[in-house]
Amino acid sequence: MKPRKVNKVLTKNEALAKAMNYCAYQERCEKEVRERLAVWEVNPGFITIILKELQEDKFLNEQRFARIFAESKFRQKKWGKLKIENELVKKGIDSKKIAKGLREIDGKEYENTLRKLISEKVKMLKVKSGSKSEDLNQFELSGKVASFVIGKGYEPELVWQLIKRLAN
Repeated sequence: MKPRKVNKVLTKNEALAKAMNYCAYQERCEKEVRERLAVWEVNPGFITIILKELQEDKFLNEQRFARIFAESKFRQKKWGKLKIENELVKKGIDSKKIAKGLREIDGKEYENTLRKLISEKVKMLKVKSGSKSEDLNQFELSGKVASFVIGKGYEPELVWQLIKRLAN
């Protein structure tokens, strides 16, 4: 049986340097850094001091994190504002910072992305139902499309508004 590896206890400066590298690699929020410091078994007395130093040295900025998170999840994963907001809340971001981050998403681009998602889903459902003998009626089609984009975090009112507009 192999002896169990004992983790080296990090000094405050070693933990700070490691946290700086962690934050420099990718934008992080305070909750993520706090959790990582706990995984590294950093002395709990050092954690608050390290977080403060990371903020002072601009390695940690929750407003910047909220903005970048919102923009990247919208552009890369095509998430809607509701899903982005829920994920930021889970990460412990303040509601004012979340609102400011969501305002960075361009309204026209947001609506165009939603319109494109709706159109793509309609085409996909029509192709799927076309291979079967039954066709989806407009009501069923609209419901399936709406469920899909609402599930991606888009606002139900906006979704139904666009579906009605595109159906006419």
